[in-house]
Amino acid sequence: MGRRTGISHNESRLRAHLAMKLRAAIGSDRGAVSRIAQEIGITKQALSLYLHEKATPSAESLRILCAGLKLQLDIEGAIVSATDPVPHQVHPAEQLTLFEAISSVDSKQLRIDVLNRGSQSMELRVSIDFATPQYAKTPSANIETTISTPTDPPKTSNQLNPKH
Repeated sequence: MGRRTGISHNESRLRAHLAMKLRAAIGSDRGAVSRIAQEIGITKQALSLYLHEKATPSAESLRILCAGLKLQLDIEGAIVSATDPVPHQVHPAEQLTLFEAISSVDSKQLRIDVLNRGSQSMELRVSIDFATPQYAKTPSANIETTISTPTDPPKTSNQLNPKH
């Protein structure tokens, strides 16, 4: 719930109407806000902000409020209630480790070129084509890596291609 200034007239009306309905449903008993917040599964801080017209609930919070308090908001013919459809869940993208990402690459997507061979090391260029038929315009990713032993330090690009 981020804070922002300058809300629209419609949002202001929603906040006022919601606050009026919440005050009627919660009452003025001591501890009522905390008790109701816990019962319906919303923080008492959020509920207090809604009661004082300081914040606008998200669609999901509004649905929880309407369901938990059996509210129906009618703002100029637009009715909001607990029976409104639940928004679909957005699942965050899965973050893979580098090893998992490389392990999941098909051999047809992988190209390895040997750039330089030493007595105890080898410099490789690894290209992974992440493009799929449906995203044919996606560029390939080129990753350059060096494999070497501790006794033979890896050569940098400048050492491989000295300027004359």
